[in-house]
This record gives sequence, C-alpha cells and structure tokens, in this order.
Amino acid sequence: QQIRCQGCVKSNRDKEMVLCDGCDAGWHIYCTSPPMREVPKGDWYCSGCVQRRRRQKAKRLAEALVRAKLQQKAG
Repeated sequence: QQIRCQGCVKSNRDKEMVLCDGCDAGWHIYCTSPPMREVPKGDWYCSGCVQRRRRQKAKRLAEALVRAKLQQKAG
C-alpha cells in the first residue's frame, strides 16, 4: 500500500516523504508548513499531533495545579 501525502494527496517521491511518529500520516517535505529542506533525523510530528500533544500537556499541568491547590487547602 502506497502512502499518500496529506498535503498534496500524491504518493510519489517517497524519498522526500516523512511519516509522523504520532499518527503515521505521510507528508512530502515540501508540503509541510513551513517546508523542510530535507527529511529530518529522529522523531517528527505533524502539526495536528504537535497541537494534540500541547493540549494534552496543558491538561496534565492544569490537573496537577488543581491537585496541588486541593492538597494545600486540606493540609
């Protein structure tokens, strides 16, 4: 099965395709925003997964602050 770019919906130029380490979506390096010059080394996350990870981190931080305030009031 060929992977289609989420930006241009083409499955060509696979050497210039990156896969998101969060959702496995494929993107050509020139279809990302901003475009990349080369395939990155290491993990790469698409903009949707970056936003999702930020929301999850913010939610965990807010929950930790609420727990700390409750403990402060109880103690």
